[in-house]
Amino acid sequence: MRSIRRMALTLAGLATAALVSHAQAPLTCQGGAGIDSANCAVVHYHVRMYRPDTKTSIELTGVNEFASKSACESALAAEKARNASVIDFLKKNEPRLQYQPDVFGACHCDMTRTSSNVNFLDEARRERELLTQQDILMRVRLRLIDSNALPNSELVRSLRAPQSSFDMALWPRVVVSPDPKDLQSIPGPLPESAAKLTEVGADLPKGAATQSVSFPLVDVATPKQVMVTRAVAPSVISASSAGEESEATVPDAQTPSAESNDADAFVNYETARAQAILRAAAQLDDASMNKSIFEASSSRMQLLSNLKLVVETAGSRSALAAAFRDADDEAARLALVSKLFGDAAVAHWAPADAKDVVFDIPAELTGDPMAVLNEATGKYSLEQRRQALYHLLTQASNLTSSQLLWLSDLMTSFL
Repeated sequence: MRSIRRMALTLAGLATAALVSHAQAPLTCQGGAGIDSANCAVVHYHVRMYRPDTKTSIELTGVNEFASKSACESALAAEKARNASVIDFLKKNEPRLQYQPDVFGACHCDMTRTSSNVNFLDEARRERELLTQQDILMRVRLRLIDSNALPNSELVRSLRAPQSSFDMALWPRVVVSPDPKDLQSIPGPLPESAAKLTEVGADLPKGAATQSVSFPLVDVATPKQVMVTRAVAPSVISASSAGEESEATVPDAQTPSAESNDADAFVNYETARAQAILRAAAQLDDASMNKSIFEASSSRMQLLSNLKLVVETAGSRSALAAAFRDADDEAARLALVSKLFGDAAVAHWAPADAKDVVFDIPAELTGDPMAVLNEATGKYSLEQRRQALYHLLTQASNLTSSQLLWLSDLMTSFL
């Protein structure tokens, strides 16, 4: 019995030693013929990426290629910094995950394209490694979002595969000089004394009338940056300044990026409306009412921020995104507000008086709005559930990815 136990302990020790040896193995290509280490055409680095779904690590060798060692080292330093930021964020927000950092090798000659080398990768295996890298990065992004990282934060957006400069590496590095005999046959330049000055028009017949040719100046318009049409919020008239209008506009927007949100136009317009309401409220002498208007407008801002996240989670092809894209005038915007938050919210959404922005929702709907929205027995009417959704979006912050998915499905059902 003791011998069996000793044998089991020995095997366990050998397995542990093998794992440690594998973890400490240098992440580099093995040497071989066909590669000049002093003059590499292509440089890369290996990475052992941690998979959060299986809690294992996998070594990838064909996911980056660079034309020079300096370019490789610059990309490697950026990847190390990005991975360190991910680890720090998860340790602070999810210490129980025990998320492992990625392990990076040093930049060295890429031998994965040399068929005689043990590190050779054909195109099919290289493609599988790239897909594996993309899959791991996607799972890390979801892990960060579940840990309360914003989907549009710099940390989440930085999780992209590093750009390679392999196209530059394919260019030949050998400069072919012409044969010296060919250079000897090239005629030299004419001496300066051999140059003959010829007056323009000297070849015209004597006495021929010379006509002046005028070339009109052409005004060439230089391309300017395309600007997005600014949305102007309706005027909000306060009680103490009847007849005076306070108008707000969205600041000049730059050209939209490729990752623009389908709710941007709606949110920008409504943000301007909320700012106009705040400016109108500043003219009131009632401090208590001014505070109520400020709180209601701040809640509206939080709701608009959450709306952008929900629409982004639903996707640009969803019915929810299409509804926000189609809300391009005042009637369409208010109709969308009515579908999502109920008819009672419309009067408070676009008030003629700043005081009307305050939206008092019954206490039975604000105590646990998620329970109201999940109620399936018919206890609450559709109008009450829509008001509960309004309150939930004004109070919620740091929504998880699962909550955003649930909200997108819920709001789509309200359309």
